[in-house]
Amino acid sequence: MRILAVENDPFHQMMYRSSGRRGVVRSVILPFYKVKVDSLPEGITAFVATSDLQGRERDKRSNRLVGEAVAEELLLLQSYYCCSS
Repeated sequence: MRILAVENDPFHQMMYRSSGRRGVVRSVILPFYKVKVDSLPEGITAFVATSDLQGRERDKRSNRLVGEAVAEELLLLQSYYCCSS
């Protein structure tokens, strides 16, 4: 499997909180990009690659790790893209 292209603009993004200099909390944008590959292994229709998911979701009431929020966001996106008419 080889990457052929990465779209220039994200198709989705979400905000989260991260620490900055001297412990100052900052808002960060996490972009979601579509990537085209030459082929996928048999039985695989899509995959997700992430890195550096350090932070907390923007909603301070729940304070979940950003990775948990990303997993939920991906489920919502899957429902939207796979099941919308």
